[in-house]
Amino acid sequence: MDIITEYFKKQFISPHFIPPHPEQAVIKNWLYPQGLTEQDIWNYYQKNKKNLLGWIGDRTVAFFLKVNDILIVKRNIGDKSIKLTQENFDELITGRTLQILVERQDLSDYFVVDIDAGESHSRKEIIMASKVVVETLRPLHVEKWELLFTSPKGIHVIG
Repeated sequence: MDIITEYFKKQFISPHFIPPHPEQAVIKNWLYPQGLTEQDIWNYYQKNKKNLLGWIGDRTVAFFLKVNDILIVKRNIGDKSIKLTQENFDELITGRTLQILVERQDLSDYFVVDIDAGESHSRKEIIMASKVVVETLRPLHVEKWELLFTSPKGIHVIG
């Protein structure tokens, strides 16, 4: 049994999920120096449940989860892709769900790379970072791209 399946089985004995370690910090970084706890994450998803389900609709989803300091992508349950619904939301979204990825219904022929730097980086460094992105894309035969300055410390590379 893989670690995520084991985690899910332990959590879903009850139909109403309660984070097993509500005060445990799941994310701790410069944005959240005190840490985001399982309870914080759970509360966020519960507060935004209606909007999330409305936006996701009938599309396939995947999740980034953090379990025992391991980042996990969950794309399937068994051999089936995941559809997030009102009925299964509380079973699938936990206090360790870091991100919900939603499948596009149509194929896209564009990309956006968002570069946002902190206060310690200069505009010149951000421009240099965008050049690294562009150089990385050259072997992929990206023929057209643009730089869009989104803030004094942010650039989108759009192609």
